[in-house]
Amino acid sequence: MINHTYSLSSHPYYDNCKQCYRNILVLNKEPVGPLKKIVKRINPPLLSPFQEPSMSCCEQDRCLYAIYNNQELLCVDNVTELFSYLTNNGYIIDTSITIMMQKSPVKINNNNLICFISYQN
Repeated sequence: MINHTYSLSSHPYYDNCKQCYRNILVLNKEPVGPLKKIVKRINPPLLSPFQEPSMSCCEQDRCLYAIYNNQELLCVDNVTELFSYLTNNGYIIDTSITIMMQKSPVKINNNNLICFISYQN
């Protein structure tokens, strides 16, 4: 069996259609298993016309692995729906790694980490 671990975090997103800002749920990479069905790789619009793409050496691209529910981006306010989906589909919310990283001086995902999840296949 292979264990796959993902970080789940929130990310600010400007919805051009609704003309509003939302905090959406994203993963750090493309998932395997049932979660793959509700995740899409998106290239989010810049949050401001004055914002420039990051020049960080570690950042690979601006694309995000966004989580959807019924063709809508899933917002942080609906994280309980995602947790139900994850637990009902064999994913584990890894509280020990999450606590360790929250206490660590090393911060990932601009410190918008919600939790780590894992899946075995």
